Amino acid sequence: RAALRRRLPKDDNFTVLLTGGRDSRHQLYELCLAGHKPKIGHSIGEYIVAANVEMEAAAAVAKATGVQHRITNQVQSAFALEIRNNLGTNFCADEHSWLWPLADYLRGKYNTIYDGLGGSIFDRGFQLTETRLDLCESGRLHELADDLMNKEETLSILSDSLKTLCPRELAISHLVEELRIHIGTPNPIDSFLFWTRTRRESVLSSYRVLDRSHTVFCPFIDLALVDHLASLPGRMMLDHNFHDETIHRAFPQYAHIPFGPKGDPLQMSWKQSWQLTGELSALLATRQRSQFIRYSFLIPRMMRCLIDKKYSDSILWIGQFSLYFLQLEALPQQLEQFNRQHPLPSATKTNALPR
Repeated sequence: RAALRRRLPKDDNFTVLLTGGRDSRHQLYELCLAGHKPKIGHSIGEYIVAANVEMEAAAAVAKATGVQHRITNQVQSAFALEIRNNLGTNFCADEHSWLWPLADYLRGKYNTIYDGLGGSIFDRGFQLTETRLDLCESGRLHELADDLMNKEETLSILSDSLKTLCPRELAISHLVEELRIHIGTPNPIDSFLFWTRTRRESVLSSYRVLDRSHTVFCPFIDLALVDHLASLPGRMMLDHNFHDETIHRAFPQYAHIPFGPKGDPLQMSWKQSWQLTGELSALLATRQRSQFIRYSFLIPRMMRCLIDKKYSDSILWIGQFSLYFLQLEALPQQLEQFNRQHPLPSATKTNALPR
């Protein structure tokens, strides 16, 4: 509450990004309590099947608070959004593609936007498990790093040459050194995730996808609040209900409104799966080979996504991961083409521009 009240809007031209989860509704409830009810809250819909449940919860929150609710639907394909997201975030994130349609709609419309960045880490124990705490407390950091990177099937999509150049063990050793920094903190797992994932990747949704035409307030990363939550023992958060109970205690009048799914896997509709698989296939047809991706692993699984409904959701990680590396591989040629089309002025004694 104190963190949000240090960031009250300067005028009525503000909005809240509203999901079915905890962080956005907590901000909305506190804004209303402080006498700053937004006229409208914004959500993004029709990106994944699970979003239907999210939108029902978000709509219920908006109705209970008397706030108009607008849902911006995805119009671009998941393929196009992933392509855009990789370039737009400078290849620093494997998420946020869902937000671009809403960011486009909001551009220039509001002076201030409230976003729930950081709210799921310390106050809900994001990715926190008893096993991970045990590994951390016993100093078995190599096992902990291996568990945090447990994506063997995902890594199998990479070519042998790339895995030789960047072996898994090298990544794990790098991860172990980072984990050592957080040993001895009350909640080492969430401390690690906050200062790496949130600081390096999650933040790009608030301060890159949402552009500089807005002031974006993120009360959950308020320094005093982060210090307080980080001081709480990790085992307090193992049931992942801390934030739920906090909201219900502060706002019992809204306790009947359910939360959206917690940690449910993302799902695509059958139509979306077919579309993403087809567009990825078209891209592969223009590439004779790849130094980064193993086609012998990728193509059979893409074909299975077309015929096996139970497996079709796998195209989410298959498409996302392969597109990332295919774009990254083509980046030097794209930059060279860009430099040819946009040559820099010739250097002179009075006007020297580094290339």
